[in-house]
Amino acid sequence: MGFRCVRPRGDGAGGAASVTSADAGPSSVAAAFATDTDGFWYVAVTVPVQIFNAAQFVTVLLRLPYPVPFCVAPTENRAMSASTTTVGHDEVVALKTVALYGGLREPVKVSCSTLGERLDASSQTASRRLQRLESAGLLDRDVVGDGQWVTVTDAGERRLRAEYADYRRLFEGEAGLSLSGTVTSGMGEGRHYIQLSGYHEQFVERLGYEPFPGTLNVELSEAAVRARAGLDSVEGVPIDGWEDEERTFGPATCYAAEVRVDGESFAPVHVIVPERTHHDEDQLELIAPARLRDELGLDDDDEVRVYVTDAERADESAPATEASGAGGSA
Repeated sequence: MGFRCVRPRGDGAGGAASVTSADAGPSSVAAAFATDTDGFWYVAVTVPVQIFNAAQFVTVLLRLPYPVPFCVAPTENRAMSASTTTVGHDEVVALKTVALYGGLREPVKVSCSTLGERLDASSQTASRRLQRLESAGLLDRDVVGDGQWVTVTDAGERRLRAEYADYRRLFEGEAGLSLSGTVTSGMGEGRHYIQLSGYHEQFVERLGYEPFPGTLNVELSEAAVRARAGLDSVEGVPIDGWEDEERTFGPATCYAAEVRVDGESFAPVHVIVPERTHHDEDQLELIAPARLRDELGLDDDDEVRVYVTDAERADESAPATEASGAGGSA
């Protein structure tokens, strides 16, 4: 069986990935390799040499830090897994472990052997999980000779907060989340999109009310931006995408909410999250059957708190009461 030297793309996290070097026949290179618990590759390479006009073979044992920028793999293993960016339960556990090491606050040094022991997995498996997390943008890595420096990214923190929200609902009965922020002026786009027939008809049918033609924009606090990841664990009402003769309009999700300020509150309200938006994560758009600024006496820079809970489609639940009188005092 022939062997080939392979070089993974990126900084090299171990394992045979996309190759950049050619195959070598069995008469030129052969190898066997394994890892030790200290996180190093031990590679035995046999190469032909010419000594006094006679062909001889010399075996060299290499001790290389793991992960390494190259490895030796059988030529049969050309088809590598296409799931390097797949993030499942095992990867989330690895992400949580890195965060527990301190990776949420600053880069922390982690060896694959140590992480593998914590995860009850091999060093190679631990490395693959870190690779997937990095490919998915949930983790930053800087590979060095005796390990790697890893940091949980903002996207990784959001993923962990979504997990946290699920467990709070499971064990503490917490349904939904609370987001605080200040009222800001938008660019007027909400009025235009809400009145488009493809959206408007779905709002009336699925939310159970005709929305005021405009949105209330809330700039979230720093803590609320992080907590916003919990929306992934809250049930929302889907608003389908649609198209007309000129363009395609993307889908969105509406989450049931209540707005509170200075002892006053208003509901029903929905947080609308378009699948495609130019807004940053610190911006929240709210729709309601009335103009929230008038109902709650709001001006720019006023502080509000938005309580988000599971939403039900009005066309799939029991007949609801009229929404026009839903505003009131806390």
